[in-house]
Amino acid sequence: MNRTFIFLWALIVPSLFSQQQESPPQLINLLRRSFTDQERLSVVQRMVANPSPDYAEVFGQTLRDLAGRRIETGSQQDQRIKMDLATILIQQVGNLRVKDAERDLFDLSRDLRNPVLRGEAFLALGRVASSESVLYMKEVLLQLCDSTARTRDEEIVAYGLVRGLAETNDVAAFPALFVASRSWFTGRSQVKQTAEQKWKKMGDPTELVSAMAVSGEALRYKIIAVRYLIENPGPEPVMSEKAVQILNHGLNLRVASPVEARFLDQFTREAARLAIRFSQSNPDSVEPFRRLIELNRDWAETVALIDALARGRTDPGIEYLVTLLQQFNQRQSAGGNNDAALRIINQLLASFEVIADPRTRSVLLEFVGLNYSPALRQRAQGILNKLPSQ
Repeated sequence: MNRTFIFLWALIVPSLFSQQQESPPQLINLLRRSFTDQERLSVVQRMVANPSPDYAEVFGQTLRDLAGRRIETGSQQDQRIKMDLATILIQQVGNLRVKDAERDLFDLSRDLRNPVLRGEAFLALGRVASSESVLYMKEVLLQLCDSTARTRDEEIVAYGLVRGLAETNDVAAFPALFVASRSWFTGRSQVKQTAEQKWKKMGDPTELVSAMAVSGEALRYKIIAVRYLIENPGPEPVMSEKAVQILNHGLNLRVASPVEARFLDQFTREAARLAIRFSQSNPDSVEPFRRLIELNRDWAETVALIDALARGRTDPGIEYLVTLLQQFNQRQSAGGNNDAALRIINQLLASFEVIADPRTRSVLLEFVGLNYSPALRQRAQGILNKLPSQ
């Protein structure tokens, strides 16, 4: 009898007896004695039907052998058999958390062309991932989030990545899961929904997203984080502190390229929106607000910042607004203010009407004595007339 007949006989005979006879050692031995991928597939299917943790080593060895023979090569029939075998082996080494298979799963996830099998490789890799593999998976998912092709195949791979990263239970996976939950993927792919479910189990959403906003991640991703906080804020006391931290982070960042400079400008604008909304009453907001007001890059932003300081009514905020009007008074005395400055002066007067604080009296008295327009001096006088005596 030839070897194939002997193997097939060994395969058939056990099925004539009870399942008890097909013990894990027997099935392991059968798999090791298999000559073709079809034979291996038949044995592996029976092993899956009769599960045992004892299969971990032989599944890992069989997967390594299969990967070494290049799964996506050969005739159509050969490829189909190898793909079916690879799918089961990849799933099983993941389920059994075969740590020795990490390198093979890493290579397969990188080299495979079939999106379904590649997604399965990423899922299994997540179950055995070292920190190196977690970072690799994170970067691949972020690359897919940035894709301009936006294909169905990319969604299939992304879904495997999301599930795999969730299996790692590693907070280093959070940025990629978060960005994926806010990315382009379609609803039917389940990428966004699954990613959001997974990252929200990693900790407090406000803490996680705020930490990402001041992290070393790319600015284009941190902009997404700030926008999320604007749309989904946490408790106000927490947001007050986080918003100032994020704005200071943006103002202190330095970038080299024009592209990154545009992202940084966008980031600080979003951070300013966040802080204006939540940090009006936080004295720590005064310094970053001052920096933005003096930058005066956008009229609407400058107005909002001055108004926030007025409505916050903090001592440092009032002192800064008084100092700012004093500076404009000095310029007016020295030769006058330009149109841009006069617009800010108008907003300062509006803020003083909101504040209605006696500490503004001195600078307003100085104001009405200078050569501003009659309308401006009349407005300042009206504010003075309404100030409380103390």
